[in-house]
Amino acid sequence: MIALSFTSRYLGLCSYQQVALEQQSRAGRIRGTSEMCVLGMEFESVITLGVRGDQSQDVLFERSEAKAEAIPVVQTDRGGQATLHTPGQLVIYPMMDLKVHGIGVRDFVCMVVKATSAVLKGYGITSFSGPAPGLYTSQGKIAFLGIRVDQGVVRHGLAINVCNDLSYFASIRSCGVNSARVDRVSNYGLKDDLETIFKKWTTEFEAQKKLLQRANDFCDLQSEQEPLSIKDTLKVRI
Repeated sequence: MIALSFTSRYLGLCSYQQVALEQQSRAGRIRGTSEMCVLGMEFESVITLGVRGDQSQDVLFERSEAKAEAIPVVQTDRGGQATLHTPGQLVIYPMMDLKVHGIGVRDFVCMVVKATSAVLKGYGITSFSGPAPGLYTSQGKIAFLGIRVDQGVVRHGLAINVCNDLSYFASIRSCGVNSARVDRVSNYGLKDDLETIFKKWTTEFEAQKKLLQRANDFCDLQSEQEPLSIKDTLKVRI
């Protein structure tokens, strides 16, 4: 069994470019080690495009409020299509070397999904998988997932709508869907701040990792569709 070195850090409000550089730096330090590092933050407003994203099709400023036109669009190397980040949305980047821990991409996705579902359940929110990676409620998508694996190290992660302004989602084709319905945690009367939710998530994620070490736990929340559509240097098929 791999000895687990687990650290977490909440960064607060950040620019996307700032954290992208932090990820790259940490990935180099984590590669080949048993360290797991989880970063939590909220981003200044930004639209990110995954490897399957197309700005000409996925960014819809003409269909949104004029204020959305000032949101920058950034091309990224994560899986997926267009995603929106604004203040009040909790973004979590769990980083680890999957090869060192003997974890496949699908197992990692299961860990992330189960940890997120458990946190939402703790707030009385029932969530389930859907047509795109992430979690949904009966009111719409509440958590979004997109990662990349470089030489074994996983980067990027997930975003949970907490108390962000959902009207901005009209400016994108979220995960390739026009007028996608979205939900947020604050719609259920939640008063906890993002850092508190982040700490609860890291506790659940660490528990999922330990559980996976003891048994090959089946993830019943994962979508049957290919979850990430990433092309990583390990040639891992999921």
